[in-house]
Amino acid sequence: NKQADVHPKSRSRCCNRSVLVRIVFLLCGALYILFAILLVTRGVTDLQNTINTVNDSSNDIDAISAEARDIIRTGLRDSIELASSVRTQLVQELDAPVFCPADPSVQNSDIGRQVLDTAQQAIALLSDLDDFYDTPLAEAESALDKVEKGSAQVQDAVGGVDLTDWRILLVLVPYVVVPALLVAGVIISFFDVSFSIYVCVTNWFLLPLFIIMTMVAVGVASGMMIV
Repeated sequence: NKQADVHPKSRSRCCNRSVLVRIVFLLCGALYILFAILLVTRGVTDLQNTINTVNDSSNDIDAISAEARDIIRTGLRDSIELASSVRTQLVQELDAPVFCPADPSVQNSDIGRQVLDTAQQAIALLSDLDDFYDTPLAEAESALDKVEKGSAQVQDAVGGVDLTDWRILLVLVPYVVVPALLVAGVIISFFDVSFSIYVCVTNWFLLPLFIIMTMVAVGVASGMMIV
């Protein structure tokens, strides 16, 4: 009688546990399918938009760099070359034996000294402009070269990426189909219906594949978080 009393209770507990496991697996499978669909409809689309934004920003950087290089070549270089020629002419004029051949006395007058001081200041400023041509301008061109090189690397990396391509989305199909088949198996088990072929496929193919897919998904997500 004791064994008869224990057996129904134990069986009831096993039934309750199996029902609970089925319900939990059913909910997890539904969430799995839901997030797989969201990955296709929202995650991949948003990621593609981000890639397109990065590519467009890289193109804008190239355009800005090209404009800056044109300004340096057509504007600053010409101005600096003109300033260099003006400085050379001023130096030659100031080094002349007579500052004003028409009236040599002007050189020692107040006006002459003011003109000489102004010319010396102009020469100093023109020399600074020439030094700017040799150092900061060269550094600016070197920086533009690095920017253009980095922009080219970005364009090479993301220029041809299309995450919305059907061949890439095809990889996500198993993440919907396999959980759906497992959920269907759980629903069938609720009605105490069993198909030997379906049970064999579920135990030896679908479950191992589901475990591998889950491990791959966790690995990819962890890698993206680290990167």
